[in-house]
Amino acid sequence: MKGSNHFKNTIKAYLDQRAETDILFSFQYSKPEKSIDDCVTYILNEVKKSSCNGFHDDEIFNMAVHFYPK
Repeated sequence: MKGSNHFKNTIKAYLDQRAETDILFSFQYSKPEKSIDDCVTYILNEVKKSSCNGFHDDEIFNMAVHFYPK
């Protein structure tokens, strides 16, 4: 599953900013085996599994953050 470039860039911008202000997250975010494309796929799969039609931005950003420690 693939998200739009706008969606990917929005998620990446949020994660980049989070990594600048959260040192613990920055270590997880810098893992070479994790990619923004995989993160977007994870988010889209989680949304699909939920069967919900709408999400708040914070819910999506939290999914992105939770992808990295896994």
